[in-house]
Amino acid sequence: MRQPTRRWSTRELAQLRGAVNEAWEARHLELEQDHDLQLFLRSAARADAWLDSQDAHHAPQRAGRLGRCRDLADSTARRAHDIADQAKMDSLAELAQRMAEDRHRSTDGIQARLAALVSRRQDLMQRCAAYADQLEQARRLHAFVNEAADLQRWIAGKVPQVGGKAFADNVPLPHKLQKYEAFKAEIVSSSGRFDEIIRSGKALLDGEKYASDSILPTLTALQAAWDDLGQRSAAAA
Repeated sequence: MRQPTRRWSTRELAQLRGAVNEAWEARHLELEQDHDLQLFLRSAARADAWLDSQDAHHAPQRAGRLGRCRDLADSTARRAHDIADQAKMDSLAELAQRMAEDRHRSTDGIQARLAALVSRRQDLMQRCAAYADQLEQARRLHAFVNEAADLQRWIAGKVPQVGGKAFADNVPLPHKLQKYEAFKAEIVSSSGRFDEIIRSGKALLDGEKYASDSILPTLTALQAAWDDLGQRSAAAA
């Protein structure tokens, strides 16, 4: 026997329509949240991978390669500038903020994930800045050692001249005085260079303890050589 067709009242139809719309909106919101979550997680994974690559670049073992200090310092400065560019992190933070405002069901996990990335990035920036400073100190040490060695070679070349023929007792006094004044002028003109090298060495010694075993002997040897040249010059007057 055929069942009679049910007649829906306007009220019932309205209620049914409302229930269907509510279920659709709930499902639509769920799908949107799933999409946003996947987008956030992919972006967070890319940020993690990028931070991993930076961590590898700034691994502690690289500190042993300070011989290439100038190139590495320039490279690190450029990399620090790249790290300071917050475009990637800003877009990720904006997405997380929007999801929180939309009351995403995974808001707590999203905020925790973002906080972990921000903390990693800040730690990386601090290590990068410290590493760049270490490389700059190494560059300054390299320059100091080279300049000190160059001045010591210059001093070593001048020492024989003090006892040379130009200062011998049988040389006419006017000629001897002329040579002495010229020699003295060379020393005076180099005194500024000597003072600057000594200052830079002392500054390095105050700021860096790891290289004190090479800085202090260099300063001592340079000072002794300079004083010896001055004494020889005075004795030849």
